[in-house]
Amino acid sequence: MKATAEDTSEEVRKLGQRANVALGDVSIRSDVEEICRSHVDTLGPLFCMVANAGIAQVKPALDLTEQDVRKMFEVNVFGLFNCYQMAAKHMIAQGTKGRLLGCSRYVKDHSALRKLPDQGP
Repeated sequence: MKATAEDTSEEVRKLGQRANVALGDVSIRSDVEEICRSHVDTLGPLFCMVANAGIAQVKPALDLTEQDVRKMFEVNVFGLFNCYQMAAKHMIAQGTKGRLLGCSRYVKDHSALRKLPDQGP
């Protein structure tokens, strides 16, 4: 993953723009702190956070384990919160306004829902 990120970063630099690569796990607060710090140290003030990490367990709902669901919440809920909160702290400390953007993807495989028992009319 780092090699791909570095390749993309190099392409951005070739276009005359600045770029920074900072990888981490959004469900780990200290990783998000380091990602934000790296950005600010390398590129300057933070004005926008795009939280686009997300995972899904694509299997029948009755086959999901507690660990599956916990991991989805750690990334999809707490990861989003960590990104928003760390970015907001930087923006407030900078004395600037900014934008917090959340993205998600739609999972097209509804097979897990189709396997639920019929609930009636």
